[in-house]
Amino acid sequence: MAINQTKFKLRFINTLIFLLSVFSLVFGFRAVASSFTAIPDLATTPLGNKVAVSCHNCYNGPGNQIYNLGQANSKINKALSNGANLIELDLAYNTNNSPNICVSHEGVEANLCKSSQPSLEGILSNSILKRSKASLFIEITRITAEDEQNFTTKFLDTLLKYPEYAASHRPVYFRAFQNKLGYLTKIQNELITNHRYASIRNHVRFSVLYIDRNWGGAGSIKALQQQIKKQVADNNFHIAEFNYQMKDLLSATRYSKSLGLDVGIFTIPARFGDAMTAALRNEVDQITTEYRVDLTRDVIEEKNQIAYLNAAGCQSQSDSQVSYSYNYLGGKNTVNELVNIPATPSSYGTPALWFDSAGEDRFSCSLDFRSNQGLSSRALSLGNRNNAQGEGFLVTANVNFDKLNNLPEGTMAIVNKSQSGGFALELVKQGSQVKIRFGVHVNGAYRYKSYDINNTGISGANSKLNLTDAYFLIGAYDGNGGVYLWIDNRQSGHVDSYNGTVTIHNEDILIGADPEPSAAKGARFFFDGLIQQVSILAWDDHNTGTN
Repeated sequence: MAINQTKFKLRFINTLIFLLSVFSLVFGFRAVASSFTAIPDLATTPLGNKVAVSCHNCYNGPGNQIYNLGQANSKINKALSNGANLIELDLAYNTNNSPNICVSHEGVEANLCKSSQPSLEGILSNSILKRSKASLFIEITRITAEDEQNFTTKFLDTLLKYPEYAASHRPVYFRAFQNKLGYLTKIQNELITNHRYASIRNHVRFSVLYIDRNWGGAGSIKALQQQIKKQVADNNFHIAEFNYQMKDLLSATRYSKSLGLDVGIFTIPARFGDAMTAALRNEVDQITTEYRVDLTRDVIEEKNQIAYLNAAGCQSQSDSQVSYSYNYLGGKNTVNELVNIPATPSSYGTPALWFDSAGEDRFSCSLDFRSNQGLSSRALSLGNRNNAQGEGFLVTANVNFDKLNNLPEGTMAIVNKSQSGGFALELVKQGSQVKIRFGVHVNGAYRYKSYDINNTGISGANSKLNLTDAYFLIGAYDGNGGVYLWIDNRQSGHVDSYNGTVTIHNEDILIGADPEPSAAKGARFFFDGLIQQVSILAWDDHNTGTN
């Protein structure tokens, strides 16, 4: 009788332990500070944001040229030596071929997992990868629905054979596009219900990838955010990843963070990879890139932050102040500025805060400069901060316009440090055209890249600017090359190249106005609309290269 009672107690305890582990898996998946903080040696921005860097398709050649196992491992080893935190592998499965699981970017219709293609085990047994600190960043795409269970079991059993992976210091990341969500839920369910995977179940993270706000049936930022909540947060997944050129990118990222999710972006190209990385380094937790990993890390960590403000970090719309930070050749500093100060006849005021809930082109607070709200003649100073001799600028702003035509004084400033020097990001009326432009003062004159707001030449949603959407703007000049302006990380048209330092002068950087000491209010060309984020970097020439 005592023996039977002991067996019963043991069975009860084992059952309880299993149930607790399941509870921990389901409800504790996101009970970590970040899905990436377990990974050592993350690149860190001057303002303290940690970013995991992933080598895109880290097994293929240029143009997705298919590598054999030796070539694939050689590329992986190069990425590791360059400091990659994540090694992206696309997995395919073919029950009729050997190996069953291979690393491939080919479609399902292809003859997958041929002997010439790298096998998963061939990659996992790479001794350099096994000894490294990098995590597997696995995208699951090339599996038919009828093979899901066989693939899941085969893959998890393979992972058990290599205890170097799926460890407390080295999570394994499973990723899939939103239309292939079943792959992720199948793996999650298997981890929860199968005792065999108890040793790895708490060291697995899940991520869903989104191409565009209109992809997958969303059709709007509101619908996309609803998908993010349902598909990522409600499934107890960890990460939402977005196409870096996605419309309303910052709204999607901020909303995801409000749900406790981490945010990644894909895929930063090799061309202009330095500018795209610099523009987004404080907004995301992970970057998948074609730009060489070590160069990406250099751009993330470069101490060139002249100023950074993101009003989306507010506690509420009634906050009495906002803060901006900088770290330019020194330690991080933070400055607080009072908001909602009315303008006077002799001085410009400061903007109010405006809060947008989910479903809008911006999420959380923005600086409010709207004249129809009685908030005209306002600006926010980021101080008199300069770049060094020989450097240019990289400037970003996330903007919603309330006025695009009938500009007051013919010009409307977004972010300016311009008085026969510095830079200007602004709207200007020239004849019958209104243009958005970014310019720098070089060799005695302003040099601009501009777009007609009614015919930008950029395809898709940004072919014409409107009063509804937000626009993530990037202006850049590195001191020796083109003057560029990107709208939502897209650009079009001819770019003129210049060689010369940006003229240094002693005017403040103003958000929402142009500095003008002789003007009645000390500024002019006041903005009409909402500005959520502004970043100004000292910018110079960067090396180029691919993984």
